[in-house]
Amino acid sequence: MKGKTTHVTVAAGSSYQLTGYKLVLYKKRHKALGLGHGPMFRYISTNENIASVSDSGLITGKNPGNCYIAVVAINGVRKILSVTVQ
Repeated sequence: MKGKTTHVTVAAGSSYQLTGYKLVLYKKRHKALGLGHGPMFRYISTNENIASVSDSGLITGKNPGNCYIAVVAINGVRKILSVTVQ
């Protein structure tokens, strides 16, 4: 998976759209499943009280603090982003 974002800072009540992620298969063992198996990317927040993330990658700051957002590709490869809400 390629994506340049590693840290995001948002204000409480504001949003940030994650973009630019694409699935890159580096090794033959990382095979992409068809889209019938699920979305190309899933987004998971470690603390929904600080920041939530939608199915399309829209991060919304809720309360001041820090958390992480995991971007998980359909083949299981993941990238972790740190999020600071001010």
